[in-house]
Amino acid sequence: MIDDDSSSKLSIPAEIKFIRMEELLKICGMSRSTVDQAIKDGKFPAPVKLGLRATAWVEDEVQTWAKERVRARTVSASTSPGFLASTKG
Repeated sequence: MIDDDSSSKLSIPAEIKFIRMEELLKICGMSRSTVDQAIKDGKFPAPVKLGLRATAWVEDEVQTWAKERVRARTVSASTSPGFLASTKG
């Protein structure tokens, strides 16, 4: 039985799609070892254990991670001196 505790601080989407390593690598563009290190460093979503030997990632969490990378790039680019110089006059 799944405990559907609405007081939980963990936000779980209504519909969950799991993705396996092959699809994950296509989305994030990183190698397996880089993904493993990012997970250990707390910089990438952790996988979900599906069985004894099977793990997967929640697609929504990976997409959120990817969107955060794009936002960080946009903020970084808009505040860099080169960006400001190229937008003047």
